[in-house]
Amino acid sequence: MKQIVRLQEIYKILLAKKVNQAEIILSLKSIGIEISIRQLQRDLQDIYPILNKNESLITSRNSKRIKYFFIKSNLRNNKKSTVKYSEIRATNFFEAKLSTLNKKIIEKFNYAIENNSSVLVSNLIYDSTGDNFSFSESIISFKPIEIIFHRGTNYVAGYNIEKKVIQVFEISQIKNIELIDDDIKYNNLKEKLNQELVKRFGISKNINEDIYFIKLEFSSVTGNFIMNHFWHETQSFKVLKGKVIMTLHCGINRELMGWLFYWMYNVKIIEPKILQDYYKKTINEINKLNGDKQPLVYKNIFNDRK
Repeated sequence: MKQIVRLQEIYKILLAKKVNQAEIILSLKSIGIEISIRQLQRDLQDIYPILNKNESLITSRNSKRIKYFFIKSNLRNNKKSTVKYSEIRATNFFEAKLSTLNKKIIEKFNYAIENNSSVLVSNLIYDSTGDNFSFSESIISFKPIEIIFHRGTNYVAGYNIEKKVIQVFEISQIKNIELIDDDIKYNNLKEKLNQELVKRFGISKNINEDIYFIKLEFSSVTGNFIMNHFWHETQSFKVLKGKVIMTLHCGINRELMGWLFYWMYNVKIIEPKILQDYYKKTINEINKLNGDKQPLVYKNIFNDRK
């Protein structure tokens, strides 16, 4: 069965009600579609391009930490709608603007993924995830694996054929791609991508190949908010003397650092020391900049270019 047909059936299920993965598998089985839990996880990541303009895939967890999925319509007080929502407003905060070119690039990547094709990326600009920190504009032979919708932005994850590594690029970084015939079979690319993403906090490239035990302490109010959201596959929590302790097992990257600063003075890094050091270095750079001790220029402390 083609993936697009399966995605359409999953879409119908998610549109009808909030369901967990086991319930989705049972619903698919009832109409003659057999699917593994791993394949379902991949399909849920691939479903974004078939959502309508005003729809979003929403995830939540119950008290037993079981993840549920449903599709929500982001209607802006549309009185003509037959869907019964009570004044739900979509702020579209942090959502990237999709140009006509962006949409065409996504369509080409989707075609390449469905047909197991490779592409030549001939115009790659700036950096978004750390996978192009050197701002290289060279031609990249790339095997796209998945389109990922992350924090309001579309990304493509794939395999750099020459460097033999998984890379993730923002769609708007890519200004031109060319489909190419490729008879070479690349084994277990989905699994390689899954292994890479679970090492990353979000989708940004890590500073190195190490996985760290990260321990954070949050104030009670902020901690309760943190506990009610999903951040990483390895997250765990415990409440100790009114404080919330969060632990993670992942790499360190720019996205993790930005997330920590999001909580300002309501989070404390307990360990590891390397994360504490990067945090202090970032604060030092901020203080120097705002103290007029240095000009404002782009820099990435995780990828110092000599």
